[in-house]
Amino acid sequence: MKILADQCVHFDVVEQLRKLGCQVQHTSQIGLARADDDTIFRHACRSDQILLSFDKDFGNIAHFPIRNSYGVVIIYIEGMSRQEIIDRTVFCFRKFIRNLNHHGRLFVVESNQIRIWPK
Repeated sequence: MKILADQCVHFDVVEQLRKLGCQVQHTSQIGLARADDDTIFRHACRSDQILLSFDKDFGNIAHFPIRNSYGVVIIYIEGMSRQEIIDRTVFCFRKFIRNLNHHGRLFVVESNQIRIWPK
């Protein structure tokens, strides 16, 4: 599974996903550290990568053509410790992303639930 981690995603999250066997690129490692959201989204789509971000703006389905993407995962980090962020992210990828068709879907991961669009 190929993942593009947005610049706001901590490297410890990236490392844990790599331990799961995911191929994770961080935007800072491929020259997109200062890229805008549109550029990051387009890069993820062109390279068939799931976009992982803490940025809620990627949930704007009117702006970003999520249905044309390989999948978008947004982690709502408010109120979570760093370890909780890692645990919820790993849980989401292990339980949902691996077992569901993630193409064209948005996964919003919160501390107590994971919402998936479209259902």
